[in-house]
Amino acid sequence: MVSQEIICPIIMQYMNYLTEDHENLKGEHKQLLVVDHFQGKSLQLEVCEEVLVAVTSENRIRSWKIERNEVKLSGLPSGRKVDQVEKIQSLRCNCDGTKISFFAESPKGDGTESKLFVYDEYLDKFLCYDFGDRRPVSHYWDDEDCKLLACHIICSEGIFEYEKEGADQKTKKGLSYFNYNLVLGPVMLVAAYQSIAWIQDHAFWKALAAICVQTKRTDIAAYCFGRMQDAYGAELIEEAEKEPEEDARVAMVALQLGQIDDAKQLYANCKRYDLVNRLHQLCCEWEKALEVATKNDRIHLKNTHHSYAKYLEARGNYKDAIHHFELSGSHRYEVPRMLYAAQQVEELQDYIDNSSDPALQRWWAHFCEANDLLSEAIEYYIAARDTCSLVRVYCYQKDFEAASEVVTSSGDFAGAFQLAREYEKIGDILQAIQFFKMAGKSSYAAQLAMKTGMDSELLPLSLQGGDLGTAIDICFRSQLFDALRSIAEGLDESADPSLLTNCGDYLLQHKQFDKAVKLFIAAKLYHKALDVCTKEGITITGAMAEVICPKGDHRKDEEYSKLLMRLAASCLAQGSYHLACKKYTQAGDRVMATKALLKSGDTERIIFFAHVSRQKEIFVLAANYLQTLDWHGDANLMRIIVQMYTKAGDTTSLASFYEACAQIEIDEFRDYEKALGAMSEALKYLEKTNNSDKDDQVKSLQTRISEMEHFGQIRKMAKTDPAGMVRACRELLVQVSRNKGSPQAALRVGDLYALLIEFYFRQRNMEQAYELIEEMQCQKIPLSQYIDQSTVESIYKCNPSVCSRLLG
Repeated sequence: MVSQEIICPIIMQYMNYLTEDHENLKGEHKQLLVVDHFQGKSLQLEVCEEVLVAVTSENRIRSWKIERNEVKLSGLPSGRKVDQVEKIQSLRCNCDGTKISFFAESPKGDGTESKLFVYDEYLDKFLCYDFGDRRPVSHYWDDEDCKLLACHIICSEGIFEYEKEGADQKTKKGLSYFNYNLVLGPVMLVAAYQSIAWIQDHAFWKALAAICVQTKRTDIAAYCFGRMQDAYGAELIEEAEKEPEEDARVAMVALQLGQIDDAKQLYANCKRYDLVNRLHQLCCEWEKALEVATKNDRIHLKNTHHSYAKYLEARGNYKDAIHHFELSGSHRYEVPRMLYAAQQVEELQDYIDNSSDPALQRWWAHFCEANDLLSEAIEYYIAARDTCSLVRVYCYQKDFEAASEVVTSSGDFAGAFQLAREYEKIGDILQAIQFFKMAGKSSYAAQLAMKTGMDSELLPLSLQGGDLGTAIDICFRSQLFDALRSIAEGLDESADPSLLTNCGDYLLQHKQFDKAVKLFIAAKLYHKALDVCTKEGITITGAMAEVICPKGDHRKDEEYSKLLMRLAASCLAQGSYHLACKKYTQAGDRVMATKALLKSGDTERIIFFAHVSRQKEIFVLAANYLQTLDWHGDANLMRIIVQMYTKAGDTTSLASFYEACAQIEIDEFRDYEKALGAMSEALKYLEKTNNSDKDDQVKSLQTRISEMEHFGQIRKMAKTDPAGMVRACRELLVQVSRNKGSPQAALRVGDLYALLIEFYFRQRNMEQAYELIEEMQCQKIPLSQYIDQSTVESIYKCNPSVCSRLLG
């Protein structure tokens, strides 16, 4: 079914002449393109190179390829449906036919907006671009670049129109140029103004300013008011530019044009209810102003009541004005002012009497006092409890007794001070001093006592007023040493340094050394304080040391370093080793800190401090100290000693320590195997030293090791070769006896004798064993160190001649 015949003259240039069928008299070939009824009526056609595009009333896009002899359908037979648009306009196709573009109106809120749509053949989808407030007019594809699309748009906002009847063409043309330049942006703003600068019609500029309210162009509105020669309006608009909200700035333009309702709406839109409130007040719409203040602008509610009260006062409505002054909280001043200005004094007195407000009563009392109505003034001052004013009136009447009674009963400081001044004026010094003291102004009382020479009153007043200098001067002048001692005990670092020094010297003279030291420290005379501590044996406590040299103080000046070192030395001399260690550490001298700590004998802290300091010299000092302890019975302590010497890199001390370990194993346990192991370790570290006599020491140690190894082998021969063991033992005994007392001797003669005696004892050769014991005694070798007592007794019992000799 054919619903429409589409014949495009442009197509014909692509067709050959004298073709079959549908050939007209001119030799032109016509081809029918079928569009079904459900696709809608064809509205627009576009031909570009070899592509034909059509859009239908049903918002469908169809395309055909134009070849040599015919036009073939491209894409879906039904075309592509564009959804959610109302009207398609300005159909265009790019140079290679792969993209089809058009403008279309789509719904937006209550109206419509124009958008640019592009159908991409490769993606098979519609792409959309929204211009926002700008309005597209036309668009074109580039003839060569298939991806380049140009679009002409204008801004819908900012279009100014002048509808005055009889406006000439020149004015309309100037306004058209003005709109055109505005659309081009801020760079053309000067040109826009120049296009209408020649117009002198006041109505034109006013109408243009009114349009600025709609378009929210306050900059153009200010220019319009300048052209209308309304300088005040232009100034207000420029001042309104400081407002952060755009609608608030536009509202000022509306106000200058008399558009009050528009201004109120603009202020409300941007939630500037304070300006809405003010606008209602300017329009005398007080009920609305109060409503806005109550609901949305409560910060200005009292101010609104006050302004309304002033408005009512100006119209003589005093009753309602009083009510709103009270709501604003300003009635204590405003109501008396208003009624007095209106010469309604009786009404004012009635209002005050009914209010029972002390502030109002005080106002009326001042009014009565100013008019010399003193009795009535006193009555209202009493009602208002204004003691100071009562004292003033009583003193004016010379009734000091009544004034004193009022001050004493009320205890009012201001009243007492005023009364003291009055007593001073009339020369009653004792009463003046008493009431100065009552007012808490002891310094005034002390000055007055000093001026009049009343020393008996001056000292307690000076102390009470905090005038320590005066009090100390009085004590020195009057030789009040007990009082001075009491004052000195209460002084601290907040006092005047000169006062602290004087009091410290005084206490030093009277052998109050500990208190003198405290004052010298407070006066920051640290060296003097340390001199007293050293000379008089005053113990430096941790608190004193912290005040002299605080822990967090990291000053690097020479004077401070000297002070810190002296403090540490003083603590060390007093036996406060831990405190000395702390201060030496603070001074950066960790070696002295370690030496101080060593004197304390606190092994745990010494070990901890050495590991924290990580200095070679400190490791050696700590390890040397640990060797003075019972380390051979504590494996952990031995491990720490070796660890510290190792960290210090002191191989000489480490070798000596292992030698000491070997000697203890021999002397106390006769364990030559462990001793040999220790000696081997000592040799290993000794070989790493750089001592001048290293070779001699190594040779001596090697000889001792050799002897110990030889002795070990002899002991093993007791089971395998007893005769060889005895012979070897005898030979070694001769050798060792010859070297007895030599530092290179590793074996003890007593151990060799003990080995032979124990062997003969096991062989039950008691006679031979006894002979060896006799040899030991001849060489004065103590038997108890080498041979068990029970063994000796058994040998003696087996030799009767020995027993009889012992019994005889």
